[in-house]
Amino acid sequence: MSAEKLTTAINLDLANLRASINYRKPAKPLPQPACKNCSFYLCDHDDREGEKGVYFETSNSRCRRHTMPVGRTSVCDTHEFKHTDRRDV
Repeated sequence: MSAEKLTTAINLDLANLRASINYRKPAKPLPQPACKNCSFYLCDHDDREGEKGVYFETSNSRCRRHTMPVGRTSVCDTHEFKHTDRRDV
């Protein structure tokens, strides 16, 4: 069997396997780490129950959507600062 025919056969097997799997979305959002700044559990509210399922922020436990620049870093705009000059960042 040539390499091209073998690759085609593998691709067909993978396509059949993908078609046979029943993907189920979670009934409830899975718990994810909260933002280190404000303990806010960020989610994509526009797609919370949409076709794509539920998406939560997971990387670095930092909010990405609700951010504002503070110096050279970005923090959540829901974060309550301990000092008026934002020294607790």
